[in-house]
Amino acid sequence: MFSSKYRKLKGIRKRHRKHPIYLAFEAASDFYMIPPAMTPRYAYDILKYLVDMVNLHNRISKTKTLIWVDKEFRRHLKVDRDGIHHLADFSEMG
Repeated sequence: MFSSKYRKLKGIRKRHRKHPIYLAFEAASDFYMIPPAMTPRYAYDILKYLVDMVNLHNRISKTKTLIWVDKEFRRHLKVDRDGIHHLADFSEMG
């Protein structure tokens, strides 16, 4: 857990990343820091895998499980009425 209190105690600075893909992970960033080695492409691949798994689950179970992302990133991750997520191509995010 990387709360602001823990980071202050350990002298860990929160790193701000410039690529829009990191906004997908911002909703949890107060608790989980983005590892320094996580490239934008790797972050995209993680999110793409999550989108594929949630979409598969939603199709099979007929539920509408939602992926929660930072509000600034929502333009890159659309959800239709059937609960299917549509992630923009990586090249469109840069």
